[in-house]
Amino acid sequence: MRAPTELAELLMRPGSWTTLYVDGPDGAPGPARTARRTSIRDRLERAGAPKADVEAALDALPDEGPPAPSSHVVLVHDGTVELDEFHSGSRLGPEFVGHGRLPRVAPLLWERERDVPFLIVEVAREGGRLRLAQGHGQAWEVDDNSEVEGQTDYLPKVRAGGWSQARYQRSSEEVWRANAEEVAEAVDREVRENDPVFVIVSGDVRARELLLDQLAPASLDRVVEVRAETNAAGASSESLNVEIDERVEEELESERQEVLARSSEGGGRRGERGLGPVVHALQQAQVEALLLDPRSDAGSLLSLDDSPWVAMDPGESFSAHVIEEVPAVEGLARAAILTDARVLFLHPEPDEPDAPRSEEAPAEPLAALRWATDPDRP
Repeated sequence: MRAPTELAELLMRPGSWTTLYVDGPDGAPGPARTARRTSIRDRLERAGAPKADVEAALDALPDEGPPAPSSHVVLVHDGTVELDEFHSGSRLGPEFVGHGRLPRVAPLLWERERDVPFLIVEVAREGGRLRLAQGHGQAWEVDDNSEVEGQTDYLPKVRAGGWSQARYQRSSEEVWRANAEEVAEAVDREVRENDPVFVIVSGDVRARELLLDQLAPASLDRVVEVRAETNAAGASSESLNVEIDERVEEELESERQEVLARSSEGGGRRGERGLGPVVHALQQAQVEALLLDPRSDAGSLLSLDDSPWVAMDPGESFSAHVIEEVPAVEGLARAAILTDARVLFLHPEPDEPDAPRSEEAPAEPLAALRWATDPDRP
């Protein structure tokens, strides 16, 4: 996955862009896959995509891929695939196949939002297994896998009687504690180096107790204990998936609530709400975090080739030039990325396809600011 700085570099690159935001491979038979590719080709050609872009985009569509369901984002620039990402779970927003002078990045940012990094620790008395992963639900992916092999002396249950039993038991406990210390050091190192949002700890009850006793505070604050089998290769038990989904959503909701709270500080002077005020704040590079409703149909904005990156009216006097008129959510998201602001999305729709859809009107864009505005405002 690309870092925000890399995405910003793509957004400043001149030329033309072709964007695909579609479902990932679903195991459909050959004729269905052919029909799908034909449909995408026709839509790209109608959108004005050059032949080199069309062929590159179609070549990026695999017959096989990650477990279904998944979504697939492809960005093609002048015939070269610059970004090709799969995201686990059903596609969050409507499919998009198009071409223009700018790539569409809002669907990508929305999908990326849920792919938070986390650490799974399966601990036993003889050591532990650590898996750095990202994603959510049924299809999280492991990025790194490591083993901590501790001592095995005196690990079998001691059945001897008399004075020697207590001595052997004390020796076993010392071995378990030493092994837990090694696992704790490995966990603390992963937390320092990779900053996982949470740490799932599972395995032997006594080994978990010993591990938690020795974790650094920064690691311990992120721990979630799960009574689930997580050590089988490729395994992702239902209880583990549920816990991961809950923790991901809790983290995202916490960030959204923080944006709402911070935007209300100082009588609202640390926030802006509504299209015009938020655009103005982005033009000043004043936005620290932006909260968008992906359903929003707030018209369009002008994306610019230089700072302040976005405008509402072509008559605004900026030295930057208009690249393209884009949907408001796209214009806001692009300006946020180019000014190093965090982009978050509301999730107003239910997860189940057959559940009733929300009848509430889309929310206005909201921004938490880096510094207060209008200090004399009542």
